[in-house]
Amino acid sequence: DHGDYAGDYGLVEKWPSGLEDCLTHVPLIIRTPGGVRGHRVHTLNEGFDVMSTVLELAGIEEEHTNFSHSLVPELMGGEGDPGRAVFAEGGYNINERHCFEGHEGRYIPPEKQDPGYIYYPKWHLQQTNPESVSKATMIRTSTHKLIYRAHGVSELYDMVSDPGELHNLYGLDDLRDVQEDLLSRLLAWLQDTSDTVPWDEDC
Repeated sequence: DHGDYAGDYGLVEKWPSGLEDCLTHVPLIIRTPGGVRGHRVHTLNEGFDVMSTVLELAGIEEEHTNFSHSLVPELMGGEGDPGRAVFAEGGYNINERHCFEGHEGRYIPPEKQDPGYIYYPKWHLQQTNPESVSKATMIRTSTHKLIYRAHGVSELYDMVSDPGELHNLYGLDDLRDVQEDLLSRLLAWLQDTSDTVPWDEDC
């Protein structure tokens, strides 16, 4: 699923458009008959890869279009694809204010409306600065992470030299080729995954 801020960046809990590694890099441990004991894989995978993995292990053919990858080769000792990119999304369109926490259209108990309430600053920021939770889409490779936002600040990090994601390099000339490559791959992924055709005929 996802991680939580646990004091990272001075924050607690998650943030709707937060895509830092402390939220998205979730450990995966699989034990399966026939698998290689103690094998560690350092290449990237996505949470929904578990679906294709379980289906293959069970000998069940997939019956719908999906974009997961079976991890069975890795379970049998493989190293995975070092060039693979993984993706994540979060946040809301800025006109979807009804989704923001603390929205006045939802019932909020009086005690939670007190500015001293622990989550009040989080709600207040979302209501007064909607770009802080604007829709974000992430592409992560073994070396870089790009987070694109149509509204608000986009981000680019060198995950080798800056694993804490503290220095946003988006828009810098020195990384223009990397940025353009990641944006192109992100666009291709969005187009590939934005719509699928059902397998069953409906006539």
